[in-house]
Order: sequence, then C-alpha cells, then structure tokens
Amino acid sequence: MGQMQGESESFIKLKQQVQDEKEDLEAKIKQLREEAAQTSKPISTVEGERKQLLAIVKKIEKKHVSSVNKLLERTSPAPLIRGLEALVALMRNQVKANSDDV
Repeated sequence: MGQMQGESESFIKLKQQVQDEKEDLEAKIKQLREEAAQTSKPISTVEGERKQLLAIVKKIEKKHVSSVNKLLERTSPAPLIRGLEALVALMRNQVKANSDDV
C-alpha cells in the first residue's frame, strides 16, 4: 500500500512538472506572438521573412527546447508520432515507417 502511494505521489509530481513546463512554453509562445505582432511590418521579400524568422529564433532559449523535448518524450502525442512516421517514410522513399524509425 505504501509503495503504491509513493508511486502515486511521484506520478502526481511528474504530472505537475509536465503541466508547469507546458504552461511555461505556452507563455513563451504567447510572448513571441505578441512581440511579432507589435514589430511586424509588411514583408515583401523572402529575405525579409528570413530576417524576421532569425530574430524569432534568437529569442528561443535552450531551456525551451529542452522543455519541448521532455514534454514530447513523456506524452508522445499520437498525431505527432504519425506525422513524424510519414515524414521519415518520405525521407527514406518508403511507403510507411513505424514508431521505431521515429
């Protein structure tokens, strides 16, 4: 009984950690979107788009990438996995790939 409660507590902590990371990422995405909306200017060239994207990329911190990776490892969302399998299959010039390939 005590072991099950310990596992439940660690699961609850892990679940809270995932939720906290998700909220942090959502807040960062919101911040980046707001900044982009405020500084957006009409872009008429590919070079202009490239410069704007590079400016956004510079604002993404290592901790955000790590959080996304942890979140994806823990949750493994089925639609993402299916999409990645299709992408891997296309890159390998195959009809389909499986989750081991991803």
